[in-house]
Amino acid sequence: MVYIVMRWWYPSHKQEEVAKVFQSLENPTGSVGETTVFAYTGSEKGIVGMIFTKVTGEKVGEALADAATILNNYGKIEGYEGNIEVWGDLTEVPET
Repeated sequence: MVYIVMRWWYPSHKQEEVAKVFQSLENPTGSVGETTVFAYTGSEKGIVGMIFTKVTGEKVGEALADAATILNNYGKIEGYEGNIEVWGDLTEVPET
């Protein structure tokens, strides 16, 4: 199984702007796959968050496009940064 991982960070004082964008989205965690983790924390740099979405191999491209669309909605918020990564689930690697 494959995970699409969205990570983002933004200054704490931008929380209200981020919340408005989040609430305006139809599928704020994505519409492809199953969201297994949606977490955030505070740090010295502000707010840090992550979403892990489990997808099948055939849906990786679609899930990446979906994640990019989601993060793009936050693009006008000053100081907001994000990235998207593809992670593999090693518990599902077949033994040889």
